[in-house]
Amino acid sequence: MALENTTEIALAHSLISQAKKFEHNASEKSDLLDRAIVAADRSGSVAVQFLARRERLTVAVFTGEDELALTLFAWCQHMTDTRPDIIDQTSILWPSKWILPMLPEFSRINQKQIDAIAADMAKRFESRNLSRRPVYAKQSEVNLVQGNTRKSREFWERASMEPRDRYADCAACEYSHSVRLLVQEGRYEEAITAAQPILDGQLSCSEVPHLDLPSIMLTLYALGRKDAARELYNRSYRLICSNKKYIQLVAMLIEFQVAENELRKASQIAVRHLPWLTQTKPDKLKMHYIRALYCLLLVLADTAKEESLESTEWLQSLFDALEEVFEIAPGRTDLAQRLALLTAKIAGAGLATAGSLDARNANSYFTRQWHAPAFAYTTP
Repeated sequence: MALENTTEIALAHSLISQAKKFEHNASEKSDLLDRAIVAADRSGSVAVQFLARRERLTVAVFTGEDELALTLFAWCQHMTDTRPDIIDQTSILWPSKWILPMLPEFSRINQKQIDAIAADMAKRFESRNLSRRPVYAKQSEVNLVQGNTRKSREFWERASMEPRDRYADCAACEYSHSVRLLVQEGRYEEAITAAQPILDGQLSCSEVPHLDLPSIMLTLYALGRKDAARELYNRSYRLICSNKKYIQLVAMLIEFQVAENELRKASQIAVRHLPWLTQTKPDKLKMHYIRALYCLLLVLADTAKEESLESTEWLQSLFDALEEVFEIAPGRTDLAQRLALLTAKIAGAGLATAGSLDARNANSYFTRQWHAPAFAYTTP
């Protein structure tokens, strides 16, 4: 057995300790943990290698680095299984709760793989005689992502019957999921009533009310309570505007502005967060942002039919940014022609992504969402 390098072990621990001083979304935290992984690998200590990657996995999950999170989870899961003499077998339980609902967001991850990881998670909880509440709750989240609303409700009811223990999500997160499930079921009045403790600040955590406000806005809007929906807009945007993990929620806010015919505001937000689209890996999240762009372009096209498009600064910025991201050669000066090309290219990209997700899910959930009017669809 190779000797462990105590200097590198000490360095890795020091870097991990320094990283704890920063918020998840701080670049310094990620940088410190990346350096900790390097030091841990040089140290030869499996325990320190696991600790460094486990910490970096947590940051990846909460900052929208989903692909990295999957890679780190696979490593940690492998080490948990192959080195039980060193790694605490319960160390993988919390990460499995984060990873399972993330899997269906990638169209390349097939249903057998999702089911296998769900079964593995269940087996780990059952072998330790732990409550099945987290297992059923995460299966409810998976089915919500895939548009299997009835199955999501069935798993959520099963989860609610199980006792809470140290592996259950916090009360705010569980409540948040129940509200979003009601929204997806179209039970809007019930959703608004259920959401009141979240809106009032009685229930909150690092992700609540962030995850909920756009859905609640949508629900209020669908019920015709547009003034109440407008009041939530700024509150929602402030919470989500600095973390690319929330790209789908930003997309919903863009669609809200489109529905309100605030095309300049919608365009400015779309351009501001467009770099997130190039950085985001999950197909589900990309599809929703592309859909928001498509909704914006459709309304611009309708405007162009009634009156000629004016070459405003915000419109030029939008077209320039979109042409770069969607690889349309610049040089055209006719705004109507640029708009038509962008609309076609974005429609093709969005529908292809929705179709790949639906093919895996064996339904038409995402394609139906794609064709819905701006800010008029339900989504988890």
